[in-house]
Amino acid sequence: MTTSGLSIPSLMKSFVNSVVRWASKKAGGSSRNRKGHAPGKRRGIKAQDGTEVTQSSILLRQLNIRCHPGLNVGIGKDGSLYALQPGKVFITCEKFQPNFEKYWTDRVYGSRKDNMANIYKKYFNVIPKPLEPKFRLVDTV
Repeated sequence: MTTSGLSIPSLMKSFVNSVVRWASKKAGGSSRNRKGHAPGKRRGIKAQDGTEVTQSSILLRQLNIRCHPGLNVGIGKDGSLYALQPGKVFITCEKFQPNFEKYWTDRVYGSRKDNMANIYKKYFNVIPKPLEPKFRLVDTV
């Protein structure tokens, strides 16, 4: 049977070829876009023992309070230690005597108030440079 010169099998073949779609993409499965790792926070000691520092220099960045501020050293709200005066850094290990009136001490050591005997911690100290003696003679009248 042909209608206008086309047979039914040829019509079916052309219809099937126009409807069928072939996969042009890879099937689902393993993804190649994997999540990368977050960059580090750059925590740690920034000024070693014996180095000269200026005022407000960062000495240490820490997540938990592991090292404590000593002489001429302040502590930031994120736990970082910084120099209050220019001078030389000294890192010492001293017996820990907590002051529970300070917010960060109570927050970190509040649960161990009764059991604080013989605990030694690392302290950062900044020893300022000695001032040069400058004397000027004052004329007496």
